[in-house]
Amino acid sequence: MRFGGTFASRSSIPALVLCLAVAACGGEDGSPGPAGPQGLQGAKGDTGAAGATGAAGTTGDAGATGTGGGVSADGGGGDVIYSDWLSLKFITDVDDPNTHYVKIAVPDLTSEILLKGDVRVYVNAGTSASPTLYSLPYSQSDGLYIRAGIYEGGISLVSNSDLSTIVLQNNETQYQYRYVLFEGTTPAK
Repeated sequence: MRFGGTFASRSSIPALVLCLAVAACGGEDGSPGPAGPQGLQGAKGDTGAAGATGAAGTTGDAGATGTGGGVSADGGGGDVIYSDWLSLKFITDVDDPNTHYVKIAVPDLTSEILLKGDVRVYVNAGTSASPTLYSLPYSQSDGLYIRAGIYEGGISLVSNSDLSTIVLQNNETQYQYRYVLFEGTTPAK
C-alpha cells in the first residue's frame, strides 16, 4: 500500500508506537497538582506501655512557724486560759441601789494579755444541766445590762440588776460566770 509515496508496512507500526512512547517520556516533571480531600479516620490504636518514672523534684522551702496550740495534756504552755464556772455574789452599790457589782481576782490576767491578747467573759443564764451562754457585755430590750471591766489581775462585773448566782429548787445553779484569757502569740502582718 502506498500513501503519498511512502510505504508503511504493518510490521513497522509497533516500532513506530515504541518510538513515540520513548520520545514522550523524556521531558521534565510538571508542578504538583492540588491536594486531595481528607481521608477517613483510621481505627484507634492500642494503648502504649507506661513510661519510666521521672526524676524526683527538689525539696521545697520550709513553711512558716505555726502558732502554739492550746493547753497541753500536762496543763502547761497553753495560749488559752479559762476559769471554772464561778458562783458569784454581787454587791449593791451604797450610793446607787440600782447598781450591782462584783470583783473577780484573776492572777493570770497580765498586762501582756491586756496589750496583746484578748479576754472574754460569759454568763450562763441557764443552768449547769441546760446552759444558755451570753458573752459580756450583754443587754436586753427591757433595759437589763451587765458589762465587764477588765484590768491587770482582775475583772469587775457591773449590772443594773442583782445577777448573783442562785441555787434553784432542783439544786441546779443559775447565773454562773466564766472568763477566758487568750495570750497574743503572733502579731498581724
